[in-house]
Amino acid sequence: MAGCSIKCSYCPQDTFTAQYKSSIKKLSLDNFITIINKLPDNIKIHFTGFSEPLFNSECHKMIAVTKKKKLYTKISTTLYKANEENINCLTGGRRVLDKIILHLPADDNNMNIIIDKHYISNVFNVSKALLPADNIVIFGKKIHPSLENAIALSRANVNFLRLDYMNWNSRAGNLNYEKKIDLKHFEKIKCSKNRTTQNILLPNGDIYLCCMDWKLEHKMGNLLKDSYTDIVKSDAYKSIHDALSNNKSNTLCWRCEYAVPQ
Repeated sequence: MAGCSIKCSYCPQDTFTAQYKSSIKKLSLDNFITIINKLPDNIKIHFTGFSEPLFNSECHKMIAVTKKKKLYTKISTTLYKANEENINCLTGGRRVLDKIILHLPADDNNMNIIIDKHYISNVFNVSKALLPADNIVIFGKKIHPSLENAIALSRANVNFLRLDYMNWNSRAGNLNYEKKIDLKHFEKIKCSKNRTTQNILLPNGDIYLCCMDWKLEHKMGNLLKDSYTDIVKSDAYKSIHDALSNNKSNTLCWRCEYAVPQ
């Protein structure tokens, strides 16, 4: 999906929507299948990105496609406004995902989520079905009080359930944030999260550098028009990797918190 109504304070959603000019706001199942069939068998699929993946009502069908092709598949989701089919694919015997990351609200109102009985029920049903490889992420210091009981009840079923409290960052300079990133005194950098190879697919098929590329600065190609091989061998793809060895480069990696010296 292009555009996320949750609009977390730590996600520069307006920056992305201002740059995304395509009229195609939702990735169709047919186009998703076309794209998946172009990918090599060792590709890992992560349903995440600039928007809540479960806003796409057919997300569960897309997950089924990736697993039919035996691709490693995970999802990062808030569960907000998820339909029954999408919730079912995350729980119980219908689960096919290799990893689930729940992104739940903190107590600071930085996520525009209405925490009603339906949402609390979804959080409980999915969290109690989590496996040891899964986790819950919270951008803040404490989970929202309305969810405390649901998580406590879930832990009665899964005592390994862990909550990871995360700090904000500037999203590679796309947010006004007090921490300043200065890497220019290094000759070479690399991504500590390996995100130069974790590219973002947009609903119109465009491929961009990573989930920090909110301004859509670094387009790699389009998987509805190009082959996967053509994209990874393209000048655009090569220029990103070359830029990691050029501290005069304007590539967003040089202003990103995840960059470290080589």
